[in-house]
Amino acid sequence: MNINYQEEIRKNEKHLRDTISRMKEIHIDFIAETTSFIRQWYMRVTEQKVKTETELTKKLGVQKLSQLKNDLNLLQQKTPDIIREFAGTEEMWWHRKQPEAIIPNFLENMEIALRLIAGKLAPVLEKFGYITTNPQEPSFWREWDKFGINHPPNARPYYPHHLDWSEKMQEMIREYDELMKDGVEYAVELKRLKETQSRMEAEDLWNKA
Repeated sequence: MNINYQEEIRKNEKHLRDTISRMKEIHIDFIAETTSFIRQWYMRVTEQKVKTETELTKKLGVQKLSQLKNDLNLLQQKTPDIIREFAGTEEMWWHRKQPEAIIPNFLENMEIALRLIAGKLAPVLEKFGYITTNPQEPSFWREWDKFGINHPPNARPYYPHHLDWSEKMQEMIREYDELMKDGVEYAVELKRLKETQSRMEAEDLWNKA
């Protein structure tokens, strides 16, 4: 059966363009949703600590709590930059480079990025005594080593507890993961079609010579 390679190439190019276009939309929406989510999360976790650790809160008093609020507000203002630092890099998003393979551990890497983003609250809470600064404590807000046993000396602030993403964030990242698999298939097939077409054209020229 004769294959119209030009037509097949055109179809795959369109599929790939459409897939990448949707991935770009998800990327933009995910960053916006995550920025909103994290801003609220910083406030919610801080308020939970203040209302739970009542003795510490009363000991701090109004002046110290005002300083805590100010530090929290400054952190919230920096949220867009923090999101870009950890969840906006080219390496995190397949459509930015379009390799011919999926990004390994995409969902796991995104989970780590979000925990690092959440971990930016650690210095604020540590400053006022609401979370431990002792590396030996299991609730210490720092990265673990690759064995998950110790905190390396240069460990970055990291949220160690259960982290609930918003439902919208979860839906978007699941869709992106599926689109990435589709995109890789289109990219690989497109490369195969172009190579086959080029080889056949070369053979045709040889046969005509």
